[in-house]
Amino acid sequence: MSLKKIMSISGMPGLYKVVAQTKNGFIAESLVDKKRFPVHSNQQVSMLSDISIFTVSEDIKLSEVFKRMKSMPENETDIDMKADGATLYSAFGKVLPEFDKDRVYPSDIKKVFKWFNVLKNEVDFTEDETSVATEEPKQEAAIEAKQEIAEESKPAKKPAAKRKSKKSATDKEE
Repeated sequence: MSLKKIMSISGMPGLYKVVAQTKNGFIAESLVDKKRFPVHSNQQVSMLSDISIFTVSEDIKLSEVFKRMKSMPENETDIDMKADGATLYSAFGKVLPEFDKDRVYPSDIKKVFKWFNVLKNEVDFTEDETSVATEEPKQEAAIEAKQEIAEESKPAKKPAAKRKSKKSATDKEE
């Protein structure tokens, strides 16, 4: 599984996987208890593949942070969720020393560690970004092919029926 199908839903605890798309949103499945439910288009959803962490120079994708955490010893990635801000900052500093302490809050750090502990056994963080980049054109080509097939399968418009003109009494006599 990749991070492209995993999301966080605002106001709901935990992480969810996109299972199917519906007319007004999609179906999500909890990664913890595997319960499925509809997510409507008016709910705020964040895909984990789109999330970045603020650093001093440029933002770093969450997938890169997870890769770094995966390479660390397990005891350094298990933190106490009730720890104070200084403890959280020092633990996250081991993972990402260049993170911006002014824009990354302790609540953000808790989420990153919590999400990593949920995902570490289910997601392969070492996936190449190039394989993801090659999937997108394939998906676009598949969508275009479906549209072409749909257009070809539409019934052709029938020509308008010709009206029969009524012959007048004078035309019949001739």
